Amino acid sequence: PEMTKTLRMTLDGETKIEYITDVEGNWEYFLSLVNGSSIVHVEDDEKADDGTISLSLSPDSMVVHGGDVPDKGPGDIRVTKALVRLKKRYPARVLLLCGNRDVNKLRFMSELAEGETGRGTDIYWDAKHQTYADFIAEKGLVDGSVSTLKWMLFCTMGCPTTFETRRAELALINQQHLDSVSDEQVLVSFRESVNPASSDPWMLEYLRCGQLALVVGDCLFVHGGVSKACLGRVPNKSGVMSGGLDAWCAALNQFYDDMVRDFEHQPTWDSERKRGGEALLNYGVPGGFGGATVMYCKSFVQNGNCVPPDLETRDYLDQAAVRRVFVGHTPHGECPSVISVTKPDLTVFLCDTSYSDMKVDKTNNPADNRGIAATNVLIGVYHTTVTGVLSNGDSHGYCLPSSESILMPESLLGRQLADDSWVKTIVHGKPMVAKGKGYTLSTRIMTIDDILLQLKEPLPN
Repeated sequence: PEMTKTLRMTLDGETKIEYITDVEGNWEYFLSLVNGSSIVHVEDDEKADDGTISLSLSPDSMVVHGGDVPDKGPGDIRVTKALVRLKKRYPARVLLLCGNRDVNKLRFMSELAEGETGRGTDIYWDAKHQTYADFIAEKGLVDGSVSTLKWMLFCTMGCPTTFETRRAELALINQQHLDSVSDEQVLVSFRESVNPASSDPWMLEYLRCGQLALVVGDCLFVHGGVSKACLGRVPNKSGVMSGGLDAWCAALNQFYDDMVRDFEHQPTWDSERKRGGEALLNYGVPGGFGGATVMYCKSFVQNGNCVPPDLETRDYLDQAAVRRVFVGHTPHGECPSVISVTKPDLTVFLCDTSYSDMKVDKTNNPADNRGIAATNVLIGVYHTTVTGVLSNGDSHGYCLPSSESILMPESLLGRQLADDSWVKTIVHGKPMVAKGKGYTLSTRIMTIDDILLQLKEPLPN
């Protein structure tokens, strides 16, 4: 069926949305989310020939994936294919957003073409990156496509373990011994995953299904965030768009579709050293599009700590009747963080938990920073239900109504304390607060009375 890319959808009283984001190739984490879901089901215990599982949805349900499918584990291929197959089975009920770790894979066709090496690529977005020449000299590598791929992953895409985790996944899928999977096979796997002429361009299939923004009911979904710097701005249009959120989302998604088609028309360098989809690649890097991007955006976190959305953004979303925003991209601890503001009312859920447990055993996945921590986010018209397990095995969660009649302790969620910590979740009936600084996030359990004494602003009546 034709892939449905819905802009604004209604959210009726029966529909539930499973929101998943930033799986990043972690197969065990993906399975934990599926097993914890009340609406996504594994159809049977049999795996397909390519190692994926077959998923189904309950009636009156949807799935939104917030982007960043690959890069941090031996599940890139299987997670991506499982989501694409689910999308094809339920085209109007499965919506796939794209993150920077998804769109940057379009680089492979041009930069890994025969005769190309890392010397020909300008990593303009990262002045501190290690050059290709220095990388191969340090690692003792032979100049060529395999070394270029290793450098791309290690020095320009933030996933230094991915070459070897792809080797492990290919061994599993093809039922080969790990040592028998050659470097060339790994190279081909990456390049062919986005080759329009490939018989199995599984990463390109995800990108074909993808979009940049989605509004369902009173919920906005983007990969990274929104701020006054990006409101109404689209790379192929000058100035700031009029027409509000719906028109902006439509234009963003049209730009995205145009860029994917542009890539498919010219996936490699042409005679003038130009390639298709370049503006989309730029949209997904630090500082890309002048920083006015919803994909590579960290507007809700500064120096590791949550910050409320700016007033201009809140007013813009209020005019579009948006009361909830769901984002990933910026890791913020072992469970989603919440930011709740009033006048106008808005609740932001930051759901990238890819840095849940930095001390976890990495034997099976050298990039695993999650461990057993996993949280399901279920969205309904009247509630957002968050349930999961923290890195120490404790259960946590809450059901946060989308109304003013919220009881304790749920009414404290997303509120900021005088020391700039935020109420993050509820553990065994007590609020857990968190405060970030740099790459460190400190959490503690507090009593309701202590939180009420330390609130930065009083609770709304």
